[in-house]
Amino acid sequence: MSERRIEIALEGKLADIVMSAIASGDFSSADEVVSEALALWQLDRMADDADMARLRAEVDEALNEPGPRLTIDEVRAHLASRRRADEAA
Repeated sequence: MSERRIEIALEGKLADIVMSAIASGDFSSADEVVSEALALWQLDRMADDADMARLRAEVDEALNEPGPRLTIDEVRAHLASRRRADEAA
């Protein structure tokens, strides 16, 4: 990957976090701190995207599944019953 130079300005707490990471010896430069933070952010977004895709697939599957449908009142009653049972245990 080719390196591109950009400049950013961090204020307050974010700048303190970067400087603390360097002072602790975990990183040798602000570039390393920001690069690591962006890599983790990207992984987190990818995981969120995967979670949403999985959730959508589960909802689609449930909507297409044959069988009885429950009303919202039936769902609420069922959940309330489970909650009472859990509290009694």
